[in-house]
Amino acid sequence: MLGPLSVPELLDAAQRATAAYRALGRPRRLFTALRLVAIWRRNAGDRNGARAAIDEADTLIGPDWPAEFRIVVLRFRAHASRETGGHEEARRQYAEGVRLARAAGDWRLEVIERTHGAELLWQLGEHDRAARDLAELLEAMRHRPASDSEVIDAMTILVAILGEMGRIDDAAATARAALPVMRRKPKFRFEAYAQLLWRLGRPEAAARVLGALAALHRERREQHQINDDRVARSTIAALESSLAAPRLAAEMAAGEGLGPSDICSLVAEALETPRAPPQTA
Repeated sequence: MLGPLSVPELLDAAQRATAAYRALGRPRRLFTALRLVAIWRRNAGDRNGARAAIDEADTLIGPDWPAEFRIVVLRFRAHASRETGGHEEARRQYAEGVRLARAAGDWRLEVIERTHGAELLWQLGEHDRAARDLAELLEAMRHRPASDSEVIDAMTILVAILGEMGRIDDAAATARAALPVMRRKPKFRFEAYAQLLWRLGRPEAAARVLGALAALHRERREQHQINDDRVARSTIAALESSLAAPRLAAEMAAGEGLGPSDICSLVAEALETPRAPPQTA
């Protein structure tokens, strides 16, 4: 989730920052502003405008700039490749990002790029490999700590992958480990936890989480992601077969005002009580 501002508001702020830093002749600040313009244009559906912004940002990178600037451009282009079916190109771009991060000795950037690489594997249907890569990364983060943002991203993706695989006990164990981080860093994607709640036999709670997600999308305060959108669609399809339409609509409406702390409470309650018979798609 993006916080209190919508995508149009974030795009407007980034465009104003771009104009200001261009006028001031501050190339690194301009790079950061252009990167944000590219992100919010992409989320607004303006792929051409997004590409133009990231291309301009790329031209600013000087030979003495830290590796992070090149990695940011690679990450954006890998995402664009994934959206247009260029999966092998995306794989190469993420791998290059990991290589640059390791060469720079930047563990945070390595974690981010490896997480994105696992997301690509997941998108390609390589669930086992994606889950294994994320589990290895999370184990490494026990010995080389990363920020809560990086930890919760990797954990949430792993919960979703394991849920899609039907490995409910493993997904639940990962969610249980994630809860303290979710509470400290209440900026996580909701789809994985809606799916988990359904799998744990809590369809009403799952519907409420999807209602909260729908409200964020309606207010344009959440980004669409390829894998997460698929998880949301499959979960709501499953709920449509297990809840009567009026009940599903009522539960989703009841969930529209829920925030991250409420989602944490729903997940914690489901994990603390005996699991209902396994749910299948």
